[in-house]
Amino acid sequence: MNMIALRATGLPTISARNPQDRAVAKAVERLEIVSDTASFLELEPYWDDLLERCAVQTPFMRWDWVNLWRQECIEKFDLAVGVVRDVSGKPIAIAPLVLAHGAEGARKHLHLLTFAGCVGNVTTEGMDFLIPAGEEAEYAPILSRIFAQLRDRWDAVQLPMMHEESASLPHIRAALAECGTGFALINRLPSHYMSLPASWAEVEQRHGSNWRSNHRRKWKKMHETYQGRALLGGKDKTPSESFDVLLDLHSRRWTEDESVFVRPEVVRFHRRLVDKWVPEGRLMITMLELEGAPAAASYNFADFGRLWFYQAGWNDKYSSISIGKLSTAWIVQSCIAQGLKELDFLPGDISYKREWSDHVRYVVDVEAFNPMSLRALAFRGLRSVKRRLRPVQVTPPEVVKGDDA
Repeated sequence: MNMIALRATGLPTISARNPQDRAVAKAVERLEIVSDTASFLELEPYWDDLLERCAVQTPFMRWDWVNLWRQECIEKFDLAVGVVRDVSGKPIAIAPLVLAHGAEGARKHLHLLTFAGCVGNVTTEGMDFLIPAGEEAEYAPILSRIFAQLRDRWDAVQLPMMHEESASLPHIRAALAECGTGFALINRLPSHYMSLPASWAEVEQRHGSNWRSNHRRKWKKMHETYQGRALLGGKDKTPSESFDVLLDLHSRRWTEDESVFVRPEVVRFHRRLVDKWVPEGRLMITMLELEGAPAAASYNFADFGRLWFYQAGWNDKYSSISIGKLSTAWIVQSCIAQGLKELDFLPGDISYKREWSDHVRYVVDVEAFNPMSLRALAFRGLRSVKRRLRPVQVTPPEVVKGDDA
């Protein structure tokens, strides 16, 4: 365990309510880099409690997600979790980072310092430092020392899909500007989301009369012509059965080359997550059944009063009634029934996300390189050559795949 020890010894008992004592507590705070499994597991009692107080909160930052990913993908990384502790030893800020080796894609030859969950095929988005809201200016600079402390072990820092408004981001940027080179915020993507009203009727009123008429007609036809049923995982089917429905519909539309969600290691990860999170109400699987058979399903995370729309599948046999849109409508109705306040469609500027959403936030990828790394120098040089040789492409108009898209 590598530490920057700032702790004094022989101090009297400290009260966080006393300003003078608080000053003493600051003096003994330390950055610790957790690199072994036993020390990592000791963070569990504090992890989600910290997350509950963060400004940026996503299900991907939960202990369950990160620890399950660690178990499934351990051969692809080394733990490098930054921890700030108070005088009593309690974690008060966490940087959920790992050192990755053999990452997929263009950076497979680089040693990366990145967020936990962002190596391998399990799609993890919206990670951040775990720091209580309002305390980022105090603790993000301490956590960000980890970049310099570990510089002899990384060729590049890659922090994908951070929320652009993250209060930790400016401090990360400052730290990487000191110890790295080529800092950039790249791949800025919109992440559309929908504020959820108290009733479905209010949702309908946000759309025009033609939209309302078409939706009502198709919803009625789904029920009357196709004997449609709207179902929920964990209620109308067991969590495992519901996931099987979703996986079957998803895999009919996309192969392993097209969607990592159907790859064996990802399926194994999510089966374990389903068993734990559906009973806890943190994972919602919605389904539409037509003519006695599954016709559409979606896989969503429900947490912090919000829902994240993660994966879906549907049967094109029912494209005439826009089965994809009916499935989304059922997601929205289910969110409202559970009192959720926001539906996040996750990054991507796709037409159906714009259609349903009334707000947008942006996510960015953070990257920086080690100026002392020959691998990083070679990678940047080769990438620069490829970019200069790349032919100019005219962006085609968006392709809409039928009425379901």
